[in-house]
Amino acid sequence: MLRTYLAFVLVVCACVYTAEADHLGHTCTTNDNCTDVSNAACLGTEGNKTCQCTSLFKANGTTACVAVLGSQCTAPANCNSVSNSNCTNGVCKCNSLYKPVENVCNTVLNSQCTATENCSSVANSECTNLLCKCKSTYKPMVDHCMPVLGNTCSGDSCSVVTNAICNTTCKCSANYTQKVDVCIIGLGNPCADNAACTANVAHSVCENKICACMAGYKMSGTECVVVSRAGGVSVGIVAMATCFIALLMG
Repeated sequence: MLRTYLAFVLVVCACVYTAEADHLGHTCTTNDNCTDVSNAACLGTEGNKTCQCTSLFKANGTTACVAVLGSQCTAPANCNSVSNSNCTNGVCKCNSLYKPVENVCNTVLNSQCTATENCSSVANSECTNLLCKCKSTYKPMVDHCMPVLGNTCSGDSCSVVTNAICNTTCKCSANYTQKVDVCIIGLGNPCADNAACTANVAHSVCENKICACMAGYKMSGTECVVVSRAGGVSVGIVAMATCFIALLMG
């Protein structure tokens, strides 16, 4: 009875070992131990070999080796692990209008899209008519979107930016200030009321028909920042100390 039990245990253990040996990361001695996982082989140093994915494939859990860009293929389905790729000339490559970036096929300008989120790999682009296009105040340059303001121009090419003019390069017209990629009524520009200033610059007011920072704030570039009170406090302390000394000496 004991012999029968021990024999059963040995058979079970052998089966478990054999099954586990076919999984990625488990020990092996030959490639035959890894045949349950396609594109896997017994790799490593002698006495320390494990089932691993062969070059140009990557592990997906412990039971599959999936294709990466550059993997050999015979059909498009072989490349399904990489979105927006296809089997081209026997190799997994990005579809046209996509570019490879660290084993990911990223969108580029004119890539197909259904939402602006699909175009996130191209800064300052959006999904327009199901294609990734530069936003209205940007223009395409190779595979980037460059601001219209500051770039060379001709004719009415600057008209996509409200209150911009063409003067060799696109610039904001008189009485407007450039803020990143738009022309705004900013500090120092003429205004009709407070709303015209505060719409673009926080803590600003229309003072004598000119946008300026409100009391307690000062101009810093195109913004209004809080005036530091440290200087005023220091002056006050010095004045009080001077008066105190004068009283003592008086």
